[in-house]
Amino acid sequence: MSNRLKEWRRQYNDIPIPTELDDIIESALTGHTPQKHMKKRWIWPTSIVAAASIFTATVNFSPQAAKAMSEVPILKQIIEVITIDKIHEEQESKSIDVEIPEISGLENHQLETHLNQAFLEKGKQLYQEYTDSNGHLAIQSDYSIVNENNQILSIELNTFKAEASGYEQKDYLTIDKKLQTVITLPSLFTSEAYVEVISEEIKKQMKQNMANDENLIYWLDDVESFTTINRDQPFFINEDNHLIISFDEYEVAPGYMGVVQFEIPTEIINEILVSDRYIN
Repeated sequence: MSNRLKEWRRQYNDIPIPTELDDIIESALTGHTPQKHMKKRWIWPTSIVAAASIFTATVNFSPQAAKAMSEVPILKQIIEVITIDKIHEEQESKSIDVEIPEISGLENHQLETHLNQAFLEKGKQLYQEYTDSNGHLAIQSDYSIVNENNQILSIELNTFKAEASGYEQKDYLTIDKKLQTVITLPSLFTSEAYVEVISEEIKKQMKQNMANDENLIYWLDDVESFTTINRDQPFFINEDNHLIISFDEYEVAPGYMGVVQFEIPTEIINEILVSDRYIN
């Protein structure tokens, strides 16, 4: 690992995490429980949770607050995501190629710092996995912006690992640029009802997709069938302001289908959304 990466990680680890923020939104980004078919995924460190603004809790439970906050002026500064370091090594039987992003331009410097700490943590974890391996292993990890407008910034972190077989995982981070907060799936809804509503819609789409294309297979009819999404299932909001739910490779379908995603019609979740701030 580069000396610069080690130094940045040391600096971020020296920054204290305010316990009051952690108490308010401690479950916001603690990672979701893997489905039975899924391999262990990388989980956002709790430092991200502590870094998220106190407004998250308010918006989560108060539609009035969400509406009021939608009138916050657009930030003037430019928020950027750039590659600040790369890890690239090759040996006889293994290789690693990782891009590490950094966010800059947030007015909430604490949030910015701890998000960047999390990016470094993921790079460190992947590098540790690479160095610990004594067999064949190839790791690739990069990122992309899946949606950015005046309101939100959504970042996709893509990781691919090849050992005996390949495995792809996608993580998403969505930031409200006006409120300077991390948007979580639970924070979009007024209650836990969204878990069942979205799960039923996904099952419906799975069945329809298989009926339309015999090459598509989802695990719906075996002992380990897909039953429900996790309350913090990976998601992003696309350019049409629609909710996209994402499943990693092998999570709900055979590996040849890769990462699978479902667009949730806004009309079926409209009544349980906190507001139309993000999804409409």
